[in-house]
Amino acid sequence: MTIFEPKIIKLNKGFVISANKTLAFLSKSEFKTKGKQVINDFYTTFDSNKLLNEGLLARADKDTLSITILPTMNCNLKCSYCFVDGGETKQKLSFNNSKYIIDQLIKEYPNIKKINVFFAGGGEPLLNFKLMAKIINYILKVGLMPTVRIVTNGTKILNHLN
Repeated sequence: MTIFEPKIIKLNKGFVISANKTLAFLSKSEFKTKGKQVINDFYTTFDSNKLLNEGLLARADKDTLSITILPTMNCNLKCSYCFVDGGETKQKLSFNNSKYIIDQLIKEYPNIKKINVFFAGGGEPLLNFKLMAKIINYILKVGLMPTVRIVTNGTKILNHLN
């Protein structure tokens, strides 16, 4: 069983084959000679039986974990389509809860070296920027290399750029 299906995208001068965290750019002639092998390699990379045996079902590689953190349910907007109703819930995540989850992941996967941290909204993440900074500093302190991504409405970005 395959978790992620490779996608083939035709370009003017060749093809892109994509899978989770992987892209291959092939010319038309490379696609004819190597295309099947690249696709097979992508299928092998994401074979769920292999991943289950290695205990890596939610991971793309052995050295990296991913975590999504919702720093706050508070929001500074009232978008009609949004389920958080303009931050009517002011609830914020605590550092202690965040630290506990990170520590549990480290115990479960002691050989990890990197962590993808996604700060997303149940509200506007940048309204709890101090927590985000504290989490990243903690991740660095425990020796992991973070990659940080933020899903934001963009209204508070200038407050946090140096």
